[in-house]
Amino acid sequence: APCNNRLSALTELREAALLQALRAGPGVWPAEQALHAATRGGAEALGLDDVGSIRPGMRADLVLFDLDVPELDPGGDPVAKLVYSADERHIRQVWLGGERVVDDGALTAVDPRAVAATARQQRAAVLQRAGLRA
Repeated sequence: APCNNRLSALTELREAALLQALRAGPGVWPAEQALHAATRGGAEALGLDDVGSIRPGMRADLVLFDLDVPELDPGGDPVAKLVYSADERHIRQVWLGGERVVDDGALTAVDPRAVAATARQQRAAVLQRAGLRA
């Protein structure tokens, strides 16, 4: 279960890095290590050999962030910007299995309103089956 109600992998990444710094001290877990834990390290922990890095034969699941925006400047380490400061507003493109599903920050593969409507319907159905009120 997520630690935040936003269901945000970026928030989870930031919180993990900040909690580690609080627990063990600043600099003990650099941004590069936090990012590795969230990508390749997570895949390794789950025994997944075909995800978590960019190389031939791997699935093309990629996220392109725009870190060249006023709230993330001036300069600095781009990995630290991603781990500690970036959020979903900075996502420009996403590819899943090689197919672009987000372009210029907008979903291209699905209608977000249709997804929300389906989610509401499914939630109501689950609650009804469980004998709970919505």
